[in-house]
Amino acid sequence: MSRLTLAIGALGAISLAPVVIAGNCDSYSHKEASNPTVRVIHASPNTPEVDIFAGAADLPSSSVQNRVLQDVPYFTASPRLEVPSGTYFFDVVAPAAGYTPAIDLNEIKLKNDKEYTVIAAGDVSDGVDAFLFIDDNEHVEGKAKVRLIHAFENLTVDVAESGLGTIANNFEYGTASSYYELPPGAYNFSLLNEAGDSTIANLPELDLEADAVYTVIVTGYVGVAPEAQVLVDVAPDTQTASVIDVHYTQTSSNGSNCGSH
Repeated sequence: MSRLTLAIGALGAISLAPVVIAGNCDSYSHKEASNPTVRVIHASPNTPEVDIFAGAADLPSSSVQNRVLQDVPYFTASPRLEVPSGTYFFDVVAPAAGYTPAIDLNEIKLKNDKEYTVIAAGDVSDGVDAFLFIDDNEHVEGKAKVRLIHAFENLTVDVAESGLGTIANNFEYGTASSYYELPPGAYNFSLLNEAGDSTIANLPELDLEADAVYTVIVTGYVGVAPEAQVLVDVAPDTQTASVIDVHYTQTSSNGSNCGSH
């Protein structure tokens, strides 16, 4: 797997190792930055490694000086980068397929005191989509806070949980649910058809902990590979996120391990 190098303006370069799941420690306290932060997640199945370009003005895709991510593989999340507020342009290109942008995002406004996630989703043969989300990483004492992002094929679904019943109706591709505040524990989410009477995919069991904030990204296809896959991101995301593997490793804000499950 390729390593990633990121740089925006005077921030310098950041090296991103192969993905692991980042978690939170009890000592972590979320602190808002005055400048906005933004990170990118590649969640487009069957799309090759991509390069990402960003700038404060519209830019040619081949402008190397504006390249902020290089050789990004599927299901990789970049670190959060703090940038000045303002209007930005993003291009996502697959070098293996030439430098025509797969995604061309124009005039994306990033505001102070906001945390953003850009997700690349969809299939390369149909045209890759990009979705911008505002994150809310303030934890709720004694509760797990979780939201779902629907990047699973281009269809509308209902979301159910085995102990809670249906929690979201008509959940559309490219959208995020509200943040749910739940008691800590094990949860089993599933995707249902729009009528709510047939299961499309059962998600892996999620073990949600108190005082943590989770973003669950679902991607894949119905009946063909790769079928439903889940990426679980736990704030603070110090470096990366990863495909869920039932357990995860907690990582403190300075990157040191602080326990595993």
